[in-house]
Amino acid sequence: MSRARDVASNNLAVDTTPTLQGDLTMGGNAIADGVLGVKNTGAQSELRLYCEVGNAHYVSLKAPAHSAFSGNHSITLPPNDGNVDQFLKTDGNGVTTWSDIPASGGAWTYISEVVSTSSTTVDFSNVFTTNYDNYRIVANNVGSNTSNVHYLAKLEFSNSIGSYTAYDYYVYLATNNPPNYGYTGGNYITFNQNNTGSAGQRANFYMDIFNPRSTNAKMLLAKGLGYSGWSTIPVNVIDSYLINYNTAEQTGVQFYASSGTITGTFRLYGFAKS
Repeated sequence: MSRARDVASNNLAVDTTPTLQGDLTMGGNAIADGVLGVKNTGAQSELRLYCEVGNAHYVSLKAPAHSAFSGNHSITLPPNDGNVDQFLKTDGNGVTTWSDIPASGGAWTYISEVVSTSSTTVDFSNVFTTNYDNYRIVANNVGSNTSNVHYLAKLEFSNSIGSYTAYDYYVYLATNNPPNYGYTGGNYITFNQNNTGSAGQRANFYMDIFNPRSTNAKMLLAKGLGYSGWSTIPVNVIDSYLINYNTAEQTGVQFYASSGTITGTFRLYGFAKS
């Protein structure tokens, strides 16, 4: 079925009974490619033509001579079957296609999330791929069913999917007054978090995982904040740097509390390469 509509000051003669589906005719002239050339001679007139040919859509425009958008312009549109959040992309020659919104350079792209309400661990297994060089996990409303807990992290390697290994060393900002950095072996992200009797004592932080699929030592940087009534300073700053000197490719990471459960929403993002 073909259809044409003239909404301009000029009258457009269109034969709406083509012999073959996809044919569009003007008078006795068939327009094979579905784009109908129209001449608009009125200096103040504007012509807009909509055509549906088979599963494709076409638009041909003629703007006034004095307009910045002047001359004859043909735009070929794809079928109206794009997916959610797609947009129309042009090739610069009047042909458009449905396309996914690309991740711009330097942008974080959402990948997945884990929402924990009563789990002993939060696992991101086999999620680090070569699609991204760096990853970020944002953790919100992190708590536990136990008061005065610490949060820790382990790694998953490509040669042992589903199994997790502790980080070897970490540098951390201790919850002292005033705060001071400490260094030791282990895999702690933060100390002295959560009070089961206070909804306000929850932590919010992010963790950057640098270049996990490389042969570099594996690194995790954690930054954020929590409110703790169980340490010598209630402003519980999270500023930790974890490292594991294994050079195997890292495919995942696991988080857990020193005792009890770990709750909260953990969202994974990849950092666009370009």
